[in-house]
Amino acid sequence: MSGVSGKIRAQTTIGGTDYILREITISLGGTTGWHYHDGTLYAFVKQGTLTHTEHTCATDGVYQAGASFTEPSGPTSVHVGGNLKPSSSRSSTSTRPAARSPKTPPTPAARSNKGANLVAQACNPPRSGYREGASERFRWGGGTGKELVAMAEVDGGRITVIQKVAAAVGVVFLLVGVLGFVPGITTDYDTMSFGGHHSEAMLLGVFQVSVLHNVAHLLFGVAGLLLARTVSGARAFLIGGGVVYAVLWLYGLLIDQASSANFVPVNTADNWLHLILAVGMIAVGLLLGRAATKGTEVTHT
Repeated sequence: MSGVSGKIRAQTTIGGTDYILREITISLGGTTGWHYHDGTLYAFVKQGTLTHTEHTCATDGVYQAGASFTEPSGPTSVHVGGNLKPSSSRSSTSTRPAARSPKTPPTPAARSNKGANLVAQACNPPRSGYREGASERFRWGGGTGKELVAMAEVDGGRITVIQKVAAAVGVVFLLVGVLGFVPGITTDYDTMSFGGHHSEAMLLGVFQVSVLHNVAHLLFGVAGLLLARTVSGARAFLIGGGVVYAVLWLYGLLIDQASSANFVPVNTADNWLHLILAVGMIAVGLLLGRAATKGTEVTHT
């Protein structure tokens, strides 16, 4: 039985337009590819022959990134399609109708639920298309391949290095936050206050901490694990977190640590650590973020 199944890989909004990208598996011929739509459906197929015989408009459900989906169809109907472009290399053993002109995507007014989930309405004419080899790509109804990469936030379904690093940093923050509440690992634990310079508790006997300081570490850890689920989220966590620590470093330099302005609180050891974190997180976010985007670049034809 034919059908389409897969997983939502990304959703975003570019220029006020909602987009969604899905990794699909088409049971007909074992064909696989990316399925993307912004009110109409687009796809490319890595291998085999794809026949699309959907005659009616179809409304997809509302999907969240990461959600699984299944779209059953009849024995000869596969719900993909839209703007398939025949490959320049054709097999003499296969019959493939000539390519049809790409369908113009609907106007922004026809799109619904902007900025969050996407209800995609597609009315695709019957068509057949053929792809051979992973170098073949699809015709996108507007924009460039790099914009699509920025939108896609994927690396062939694999977890990228920047996501692993962001998750690891998140785990470290969680660990530091927990250890800040462990007597012995945090010395002078009985002097810990919610905040302020009167807290004399020292993590590892070196870094001045308080309840507020520990909670901030825990929140950073949770944010790191959540944002590491996507490439752009991981990049935002590393760069944004680095900027936050750069501001915290400047704050520690400018205030009188013995005054009420030191509400976090921080000491000299904290300041050095915050500077190292700021430089390291921003540098890693920029370098690995660029590498992740380059690794998922799509050829636009």
